[in-house]
Parts: sequence; C-alpha cells; structure tokens
Amino acid sequence: MAYLFIVLGLILVIFTFKYAWRQALGREMAQGQQKAVKEIRDRLDILEREQAALNNRLSDSTPQEYGKSSQEQLSVLSEILLNFERKLDNLGEQEVKSKTFENGDFSSHFKDAEKRNLFNDIKRAYASGKSITEIAQEFEKGKGEIELILNLQK
Repeated sequence: MAYLFIVLGLILVIFTFKYAWRQALGREMAQGQQKAVKEIRDRLDILEREQAALNNRLSDSTPQEYGKSSQEQLSVLSEILLNFERKLDNLGEQEVKSKTFENGDFSSHFKDAEKRNLFNDIKRAYASGKSITEIAQEFEKGKGEIELILNLQK
C-alpha cells in the first residue's frame, strides 16, 4: 500500500512540474513576443519616416523630371523591342532553313558535314598508309588521340 502512495505522489509531482514548466515557458514566449512586436513597431516607424521623405521629394519635383526619366525608360524599352524583333527575325530564318530540311534538301548540309568531319579525314589518311605519327603531325593532334579515333572507328 505504501508503494501505491509513493507512485501516486510521484505522478502528482510529475504533472505539477509539467504544468509549472509550461507556465514558465509561456512567460518566456510572451516576453519574446513583446520584443518581436517592439522591433516590428520600430521598423514600421522607420518605414513611415522614409515614406514621408519620399512623398516630400515627389511633391517637390517637377513634371519635367518625370519626363526625362520616362523618356529614358522609353528609349530603353525601344532598344529591348528592337533586340526582340531581331531575335524573331533570326527565328524566322531558322524556320526557313528547317523547312528546307522538311523538303528533303540535305545534300548541301551533308557535304559541309563531311568536309568538317575530322574522323573521316583521319580514317582516310590511315587507310592511305600514313603512320600514326605522320597523321598526328598533319592534324596537330596527339598520337594517343589519333589511336583512340582509329579504334573508335573499328
């Protein structure tokens, strides 16, 4: 029976401590909230002063000053519009080129690709009997790179 009272007493102490702890935390939180509210009010006062200063500057300025800035903005916007139109023209040219691909006119593009294709040139040089060192000197590449290209072609 004594153990029952001891356990019951411990349970009451735990619940009481838990309740007291919550109240202490609540006071600390309330103090923290008060500090936060004070900081926000201070910031709001600063912003109101800045807004009043800006309103004074706006009321003191003349409409001609606005005209200058709006003219500058207009010139910047017109430049942006011109750049945008140029980009659209370039896209239109690319669309015309892509339409030639749709018609099946690939021959000129394949010829250009073959001229620029380094792999085929190296393969032809090797097939003609040149050594790897000679090919490396001709194409200004390393011997290992030439060997790699030739091994990839197999």
